[in-house]
Amino acid sequence: MNSNLQMPGAGMRRAVVSAMFLFAAIAASAESDDVLTLDVRRQDVGSALVALAETSGVHIMIDGETGEGVEVEGLKGEYRFEDALAALLSGTGLTFAYVSANVVLVRPLGVSEADAAVPAEPGGEQGGQGGQKEQPREVEVVVVTGSRLEGGDPTARVLSLSAEDIAARGVSSLEDLFRTLPWTFPSITTQNNTTATPVGAVDADQSHSIIDGFGLSTVNLRAMGSANTLVLIDGRRVAGQAGEVEGFANLLNIPLAAIERVDIQLDGASAVYGADAIGGVVNFITRKHYAGVSIKGRKEYSSTDAHASSLNLTGGYGWNRGSGTLALSRTTSTPITNAKTGWTSYDYRDQFGPDYDVRSVFEAAQPGIVCRYNGYPPFPGCAWGSPRWQLPSDHDGVGATVDDFTTEIVPADRIIPKNGEDSTNISFNLHLEQDLSERLSVYADVLYSDHQSYREEPTKMDGFLIPASNAHNPFGEPVVVSYWPVREVEAGVIPRAHVRARSEQRNYNAGFAWEMNDDHTLLFNVTRSESERFGQYFEPTWRRLEADPTHEKLYEALESSDPNVALNLFGNGSAQGPAFPELLKNAFGTRHGASETTSYEPKLRGRLFRLWGGEARYAVGAQIRIDGYSYFTETLGEDGRTVLSGGLAGRVGASPREKVRAYFAEVSLPIVGPANSRPWVHSLLLSLQARYDSYETAGAHGGENLVREVG
Repeated sequence: MNSNLQMPGAGMRRAVVSAMFLFAAIAASAESDDVLTLDVRRQDVGSALVALAETSGVHIMIDGETGEGVEVEGLKGEYRFEDALAALLSGTGLTFAYVSANVVLVRPLGVSEADAAVPAEPGGEQGGQGGQKEQPREVEVVVVTGSRLEGGDPTARVLSLSAEDIAARGVSSLEDLFRTLPWTFPSITTQNNTTATPVGAVDADQSHSIIDGFGLSTVNLRAMGSANTLVLIDGRRVAGQAGEVEGFANLLNIPLAAIERVDIQLDGASAVYGADAIGGVVNFITRKHYAGVSIKGRKEYSSTDAHASSLNLTGGYGWNRGSGTLALSRTTSTPITNAKTGWTSYDYRDQFGPDYDVRSVFEAAQPGIVCRYNGYPPFPGCAWGSPRWQLPSDHDGVGATVDDFTTEIVPADRIIPKNGEDSTNISFNLHLEQDLSERLSVYADVLYSDHQSYREEPTKMDGFLIPASNAHNPFGEPVVVSYWPVREVEAGVIPRAHVRARSEQRNYNAGFAWEMNDDHTLLFNVTRSESERFGQYFEPTWRRLEADPTHEKLYEALESSDPNVALNLFGNGSAQGPAFPELLKNAFGTRHGASETTSYEPKLRGRLFRLWGGEARYAVGAQIRIDGYSYFTETLGEDGRTVLSGGLAGRVGASPREKVRAYFAEVSLPIVGPANSRPWVHSLLLSLQARYDSYETAGAHGGENLVREVG
């Protein structure tokens, strides 16, 4: 924790000096309702403000000469921050104003913030001794959350975590960070959203298939649904999960190394941002104005194999009235091995009693579980009422007879091998800023992230139709076998089932800030954000099209009467044939998803007039946003051609598009402030917010099954 109070030297007595007190504690809002316990003795105002800043974690700025020769009475007891500051400044001729959500400027009564920032020389000249040239102004865009007002809206319930706060929590990803916060509900994470009904899912969040849910993690504030939690980067929207019309952002494509601060607004913000912010807002503020170069590496080891590593490079350079900051990162992680957590069986009778054996006699096992064929080729399965048979566990299936089979089935007891994902993420974030004049600045941002995920899945051969000609089939008729090739997978004879996904995020932003005069600033921003995703799931399947290159090899092994060639799904795996990599197939095809959003936002903000409690502030503007989605599956047709199909037309037909026109306005009216506070009313602020949205949609929006042959 550092405290730094800068006072003017003899050669620059009239220069502007600010005292900023920076801390590694969680950033506190200047308007926080938290109660501080204070014991400040009688002393000069500068030292007293240092003590208050250290206790509260709020940044306080003061002109060097403003505090000269001014003493304050002591302060002891419990106070809210603004009450304590008002009490310290009472009778000193000083007041304060909020420069941003966590920065306070102390200045003399009757002096505006602009005059306090650049104090005047006697005679009306500015800029220092001897009529020196006016000091250059800096037009900086300060990103705040929950408001478009300059300095933010003190009535918004916004909590901030700095990069130092995040590092102190010991987390290695944004997903890990939000697991530590009490306001978030982990409904969609890398560990629970890869089955049809994910653990922890709530009605507000849809479940996802193993392909669509893999490599996905979201923020769900107050369990109101990920689609109702708006995620911003530097106050701007980003394209949501590729192909998802709900528009929720994927945390895995936001690099932690590029984050300077995370703001979380817990109350609804639909009047500021729109209907999708009803659950709250998460705003990631990226690094800017960095000086120098830093390289950080991190390696984590886990007894459950959930290792992680990261390598980050951050560099910044400043030039004449401009600066650039670049953040590069590469992270890797491996999933949890479930067996190393102690989960080795579905038989819980020794823990919970005789009714808690959840092993199934109907699922795949080794030796395989056999039943009569239902005779229905489109959906082969067990005939109605057919018994189940299985060889003893010590039988290899070679030369077996019907009499060797028993109806006493040994239940399958193979747990899911991994939890999480084997991932690699490469990302970079670039920020450029240039002051074109004392009142005009321009900026541009580029963020790119490539996240690749992989995980082994249970390698089960469910419902394989074994012809009577198979050398290991003693029943003399086609049968259905469900088999778990445990030994073959461990020996490398049969490849492991697995799921893989790749997600890319590309964000581009550009804009300017023009300080028209001391009271009004015009801002304009253009944002383009794109996300793209590919998903595949490889598992053993017996049904293959003739055009599939693995078709001939698979059916030869299923139908062969040669025991050295035939696929043996009846035994314990010790007498399987040669290696058979063709057994795996891209079961559901390759899933493609894409989302994009483009927005244009002009806004005007500033100060209107002075009220009893301070300056009235305003912000007005408009936004045009165009969103697009596409989603389709690429499979192989009967004739060997690629077939594209999907619920959202995308590249198959008319891509879904949505155009949003929004108009917004905010006004902040301070009725009671430090200058007119009373013992029973310290602060009274009236905040007015309004927003109007209109929507135009076109193209397919689900419910379609569009097919086109290509290639």
